[in-house]
Amino acid sequence: RLVAMFGRLTFANGQPVGSAQVRAEGGIGQTDDSGYFQIEAGDAAELTALLPDGRSCKVQPPGSSRGEQFVKLGTLVCNPSPDRQPFTTALRSDAGP
Repeated sequence: RLVAMFGRLTFANGQPVGSAQVRAEGGIGQTDDSGYFQIEAGDAAELTALLPDGRSCKVQPPGSSRGEQFVKLGTLVCNPSPDRQPFTTALRSDAGP
């Protein structure tokens, strides 16, 4: 089941992750300068953010259990590895109800 997801990607210090590609199986998007993005993907899809400097991080948004077609993800925190290793885990915060 595909859903439209809207969220914001930041680093742990709150700085927005701008100009990053956001990918999921069957979907692709891009963050704006403030870190906001929209993507259409499976409701349990893992998102991969590819940063402009070559680093990346993976984000597992919460699945939509209410049959929604549009899901507000809130702020997702990207914790890329400083030594440009393939992927690190990102944490979700401030998603709201």
